[in-house]
Amino acid sequence: MSEEYIDINKSDLELWISWPPSVNNYYSHTRYGVHLSAGGRKYRDAISRDLGKQLGGRRLKEGSLSMLVVLFPPDRRKRDLDNHMKGLLDSLQAAGLIIDDEWIDELRIVRGEVVKGGSAYVKISAGVGWEREDELDEEEGIDEMSLRGIGMNEIKYIV
Repeated sequence: MSEEYIDINKSDLELWISWPPSVNNYYSHTRYGVHLSAGGRKYRDAISRDLGKQLGGRRLKEGSLSMLVVLFPPDRRKRDLDNHMKGLLDSLQAAGLIIDDEWIDELRIVRGEVVKGGSAYVKISAGVGWEREDELDEEEGIDEMSLRGIGMNEIKYIV
C-alpha cells in the first residue's frame, strides 16, 4: 500500500490543534538525561489523534516548508511564545505529518487572543513565503503589527 501525501503546492495545509505545553513541561530532566514527560506524551498522543481525524494519516512530502503558527493562550499569564514551539513541532513530527522539522525554512509565530483551554492554528505552505508575504502586504494592507492579538474568527481574513 502506498503512502498518501498532502500536496501543499496546490493549496496550503491548515490545522487547528491543542494548546502546546512549554518546552519546560514537554521534557523532563533527570540525572539519566532528558526524556519526554508524562505531559509531553499526553500532548503528543493528542496531536496524533487530532491529525488522524483531520488528515486521515496523510503526511507531507519532503521539501522546503513555511509555517505560520498562531497561538491562542488559555489565560493572560506572561509567556514566551517560542517556548511552546519545540513541543508543537516535535509532536507534528512524532505524529508523522512531517518527517523532519529541519524542512521548516520559515517559521512565523503570532500571539492570538485568549481562548478557554487554549488552541493553536497552524498553516503550512510549500517553499519560503517571502514573495507571498509581500503580495499580501500590498493587496490586503496587512503588516506585522496588525497580526498581534488576532482573534480566532479573524484567521480566515489573513491566511
